[in-house]
Amino acid sequence: MADNIISFIEKRKKFDKAGCKHLTIIVTKEFSNVECKDCGVELNPIWVLLRLAENEKSLVQKLNQKAKLFDNISKKLSEKRKTKCKHCGKFTDINIKMSSLEWRGWE
Repeated sequence: MADNIISFIEKRKKFDKAGCKHLTIIVTKEFSNVECKDCGVELNPIWVLLRLAENEKSLVQKLNQKAKLFDNISKKLSEKRKTKCKHCGKFTDINIKMSSLEWRGWE
């Protein structure tokens, strides 16, 4: 019966390493090792740092895009604060109630 037992660690290390994206990593402080939790491959710490830096750069770019979107929405909102009365021709303030979708720029 002992012949039928399969170690999960061995099975994990036989996982297709070329297809693994190494999304979950384990860092061992005392040995300074970096290992993929999914496939068990030992990773180059410099490669991991570069990947983290690229991810951070991508997040900063997305944040900048959201800031520009917010600025555009703010400009549109400021343009909608006054309207011209059809009867008297005077400009009057209006009450603006935008849905959450409009605030996100989706409507």
